[in-house]
Amino acid sequence: MAVPGDLAGGADAATIVDGAAAALGGLDILVNNAGIGEGEPAATSGVDGYARVLDVNLVAPYACATAARPHMRDGGYGKIVNVASVYAFTASPFRQASAYSASKAGLLGLTRDLAAWWGGEGIRVNAVAPGYFVSEMTAELLARADVAGAIAVRTALGRPGTLEEIARAVAFLCLPASDYVTGATLAVDGGWLAR
Repeated sequence: MAVPGDLAGGADAATIVDGAAAALGGLDILVNNAGIGEGEPAATSGVDGYARVLDVNLVAPYACATAARPHMRDGGYGKIVNVASVYAFTASPFRQASAYSASKAGLLGLTRDLAAWWGGEGIRVNAVAPGYFVSEMTAELLARADVAGAIAVRTALGRPGTLEEIARAVAFLCLPASDYVTGATLAVDGGWLAR
């Protein structure tokens, strides 16, 4: 089921979340997965480009979480998973991504804060920090032989991740197996941050 809307700046967050909750008969899981990267380096994209990345990557997850909170609070249980990035911890070696890195680092701060304040309502808030996965956002970059080789060398497991591998990590944070986990960030990076 799809509920259409624009998440930039959180504009349609409440409509989307409330629509999903109504269609599903409640809401106890939210995965904030929408995200964009810069089209150009910060020095050339200016403040507008920087603000757009933050609107989608940081403001929208906050808006979706606050829209989901009443549904989860009413049920006494909820799981929010924010999809961050290894670039919340380190700079990209391939291209300047100041807005992307800042938005994902901010998302980790948001994760910790919401976990601390909403835990008493039965709401757990965690994050995953993916390394390189084959996706729409990385397809062009991973198609370059020099980048693919550098990722293989830098990643302890020697390859990018599969979509199933990130999906399983997110699923863990949504399942009862993680009920005593909140405010945590799970690096799903094949060992990128270990090197």
